[in-house]
Amino acid sequence: MTGIILKGRYCIVDQIGSGGEGRMYLARDLELGIFRAVKELPASSRREAGLLRLLEHPYLPKMIEMAGGSYILKQDEEDDSVSSTMSMDMESFYAAAKDADYIIYNSTVDGEISTVDELTEKSGLLEHFKAVEEGNVYCTSKNLYQSTMKLGSIISDLYKILHGEEDTLTYIYRLE
Repeated sequence: MTGIILKGRYCIVDQIGSGGEGRMYLARDLELGIFRAVKELPASSRREAGLLRLLEHPYLPKMIEMAGGSYILKQDEEDDSVSSTMSMDMESFYAAAKDADYIIYNSTVDGEISTVDELTEKSGLLEHFKAVEEGNVYCTSKNLYQSTMKLGSIISDLYKILHGEEDTLTYIYRLE
């Protein structure tokens, strides 16, 4: 599929994963000049994909809200893109998130990590975050975004983190 342009906007660069729910591709958004993940769903999953749309984008903040938390990094209300990610420099991120109770590191950005030290090596500024100081730092498993049809399990993981019931997390784990 490399080189195929979807919806006149997303150019497939490479396949980055596959699993029981379909394939995941890295695509370049030709309008915004950024990279996005694109998921190919088997025909049997199209009904479930409609459920994801009901959560409104961005879906990760909505899942956190459904689990009883609040997502502190809000996207521009006028941005009508369907991205669940945003770009910001580290200083802006620090200003917005330094007092957050929890940090959940997205392993699709730069691979899975297992310790807080690995995270702070990416940016020393992270050492000064409340969540890091209190040990409330988590990482998504590498297959979280390939498992979007398992929304109940993802929301359950978030709920368990927020309520101190971390013994049976499925897609998120605490960093040591």
